[in-house]
Order: sequence, then C-alpha cells, then structure tokens
Amino acid sequence: MYGKIAAILLVLVLSGCGAAPKNLISSPAAHPQFQRTARTLIGYQKLVCQDCKPNDWKIGIMRSDKINAASGGGGFFYVTEGALQLPDDELDAMIAHEVAHEIAGHNAKRQLASVAVTGVFMVLGAFVPGAGYLNHLANPLVTRAYSRENELEADSIAAALMEKRHGSIGRARNLMTFLEGRSAARKAKGEEGTGLFDTHPHPEERIVQLRKIIGGSQKAAAIPSYSRAETQQAGQEAADQPKNTSDCPLYQKCN
Repeated sequence: MYGKIAAILLVLVLSGCGAAPKNLISSPAAHPQFQRTARTLIGYQKLVCQDCKPNDWKIGIMRSDKINAASGGGGFFYVTEGALQLPDDELDAMIAHEVAHEIAGHNAKRQLASVAVTGVFMVLGAFVPGAGYLNHLANPLVTRAYSRENELEADSIAAALMEKRHGSIGRARNLMTFLEGRSAARKAKGEEGTGLFDTHPHPEERIVQLRKIIGGSQKAAAIPSYSRAETQQAGQEAADQPKNTSDCPLYQKCN
C-alpha cells in the first residue's frame, strides 16, 4: 500500500512542476520592451549566479494590461505587457522580487509543501474513510499561507539584491511605490483585509516590512546561494514549460 502511495506522490510532484501562464506572446524577443527587461534581468543574474550563462534564464511576456510578474522556477520568468510599461526603477524592483523567488527556490518549496499535505491525508485516508477528501480544503489553506510567507521573504531578499546591485537600500522604495499603488487599488475596491485563500499578503503588510528594512530597524534577508546547477536541475521540467519564451541570450538582440 505504501509503495502505491509513494508512486502517486511522485506523479503529483512531477505534474505540479513547470506550471506556467498560457497567454504568452509568441515572440517575446520581438517585443519593443524586451531588451530593457532583459538587461535588467541579466544584471541580477550576474549578481547571484557567477557560473550561469545568459541563456539559462528565459523571459516570457504575458498578454495582459495588468501589472504583474511571476517566477516559474528553473530560470523561467514571466512579465505582463502592463508591467513592461513601468518606469525603469519600478520594473527593476519587480524583477528583483521575482529573482528573489527564483534563488530562494520558492516554486519548488511550495510544490513540496502541497505534496506533503496531500501525502498526509492520503495516508490518513487509508485508516479513516473519507479523510482524504479533507485535502481539498487543507491543501489550499496550507500552500497559500506558505505562499504569503514566501512573498514577504522575497521582498526582503529583493531589498538586499537592490542594495547590492545599486549600492543603496533606499532602492527598495521603488518596490514600496509599486505596492502602494496596489494598496490604493485594493482600498478603492473595498478589499481591506487578507483572506485565508489569498496567495499574497496585503500590500500594507509588505510596505510595513520594507519601511523597517529601509529605516534600519529590520535587516534585509541574506541573499541565498545559487548556481547554474540548481537552475539546470529545476529546469528539467522545461518540457512542461511553454515554448514561447525567449531562447536567445538575454542581453543580445534576437532576430
């Protein structure tokens, strides 16, 4: 019985990896804002991964006017067309945040947390009939709470990255500017609190942490170690990633 459970969990691990947006443009390198985005991303790649090659990281551009970005793990990054309209400083801050997710391995850790919860309820279900169904409720609660913790950690790591790259912790204010806009938008919609199923903390919670870091009352998180080997290992799921990410070196123009 436990052998079957282990096999099922392995399938869950593999099927949960490599999730990526579906609404990607077909030729990201041809987008007029690609080069600006690539230069920013490659600047952080050089900072955190001494043995990485530019093509180890990929950029996908999502068709959306909303301002958003994501790290898919394994060196895959996604930005919306709306985010590409941000001023340089705010785009830099957003990319630093996504790089923080990448080097901290948040994507893989979140998947493992989900699999662990599923495993617990599968084993419990073998002894308590119907207990396995509780996974459908517990799993989102656990993984999304974990995601909220990841977001706060990514903000803190991003502050450290911006300080290291630009020489001033004050650059984290650009991330605050972005979050203040998100906070104002939520207030305008009457969304004051954070729900149990939210994957992100309320922007105000993130702003408070950044203020403390900039003011010196809280230290920014240490920058995690990261290597090309980690990128390649995580990137083994690349077959599940959509193909319309840039396959050219990030700092070069692709025809």
